[in-house]
Amino acid sequence: MNSVLQCLFAIRPLMSYFADARRYARDINRNSGTRGQLAKGEWFWRRVAMDTGSSGRVVAPSALKRQIEKLAPQFAGYDQHDAQEFMRFLLDGLHEDVNRGCATRYTYRDADFDALPDDQKSIVAWNRYIGFNRSTVFDIFGGQLQSTVTCTVCAYRSVTFDAFWDLSLPVASRSGVPLTTLGECLDAHFASEHLDDGYKCDRCGVMRRVVKELLVARLPPVLTLHFKRFKVSAYSGQPESKIDTPISYPLARLTLAPYTSPISPVSPASPVTYDLVAVSHHSGTLGGGHYTATTRSFDNDRWYDKNDSTASETTRLAKTAACGRRLRISCSTVHPPVLMMIVIVI
Repeated sequence: MNSVLQCLFAIRPLMSYFADARRYARDINRNSGTRGQLAKGEWFWRRVAMDTGSSGRVVAPSALKRQIEKLAPQFAGYDQHDAQEFMRFLLDGLHEDVNRGCATRYTYRDADFDALPDDQKSIVAWNRYIGFNRSTVFDIFGGQLQSTVTCTVCAYRSVTFDAFWDLSLPVASRSGVPLTTLGECLDAHFASEHLDDGYKCDRCGVMRRVVKELLVARLPPVLTLHFKRFKVSAYSGQPESKIDTPISYPLARLTLAPYTSPISPVSPASPVTYDLVAVSHHSGTLGGGHYTATTRSFDNDRWYDKNDSTASETTRLAKTAACGRRLRISCSTVHPPVLMMIVIVI
């Protein structure tokens, strides 16, 4: 939990929003499943004053933990939990607590929607989603994926759009060769997938072989990347081992241009680039371990290694994610202009 919190504390737009109590208090949604308990807790949003490590002060998020245990009993106690799972729960809870969206009626029928060009489909799908999910939290972390399924017989294309909060990247191997860089993991995640059965072509009316392609239609201001380091059993569906292959990643100017849809509102002439701001590391094994964080302070632009109750400046910038599980990155150019960052969970 502490590792995820330290990563969130490194996200300037998120901290700026919750630092303004009057602003987010107006957005509190008391009809949410968490009834505003996560967002309105002052104990959570007082950022730990350990950027320089000189004050020696430590803030224990005990009240937050107790509140989370009430809302999500699976996080009770002190057993090891997946950082991505916890982060998704926390962000989803914060989003619901300040969600200004409401039920909206749409006049598009499915046939009308399918007849739209891809760029219009993207807009309609996006507006539908934010109609129900309008929050500053989603504005910071939310993006949109475009999925295209093409029939190999009649070439009919089925295009759908879905919102996303993070990308979970494979860390195993491709054609027997281990994946050792973030670029290779992204290539594997966005690679075309050939499906031999199980898909019914709307035009042919029968099961066909198809090709599925995934692209990013809308880039989020804060991109969260998660390395899937726990190998899942094909029989039980449960994690059975940890993949310790070191993965290298850039500290700055990561671009998703090769994986961005042509309909994206970002101009190809000014591609978005992301800068790393936080990494959540996992050390240990599947049976037990510990999470720490390495984050870049937005106060002084320096990097710090952070454990549960200690923080120290580091010159060992996290160039290699050897045992981590999540990555967060921020971006330097976007349309409209917004600070963009990356968080990595390893």
